Amino acid sequence: MIKFNKLVIAAVIATFASAVVYAQTAPIQFRLEQNYITGLTSPVLLTHAGDGTRRKFIVEKGGVIKVVQ
Repeated sequence: MIKFNKLVIAAVIATFASAVVYAQTAPIQFRLEQNYITGLTSPVLLTHAGDGTRRKFIVEKGGVIKVVQ
C-alpha cells in the first residue's frame, strides 16, 4: 500500500510539472475586440458556433437564444 501511494504521488507531481512546463512555453494568442452587445436582459451563457463563421450564441434566462454575427 505504501508503494502505491508513493507511485500515485510521483505520477501527480510528474503531471503537474509537465503542465507547468507546457504553460510556460505555450504562446498565448488573443485579440481584443471592442464590440458591444446591447439589449440583453439576463444573459447566462456566451458561446461560439465553432464552425468558422464567428457567430456567437447568447443564452438568456428564460430560454431565449440570440445569435450575434
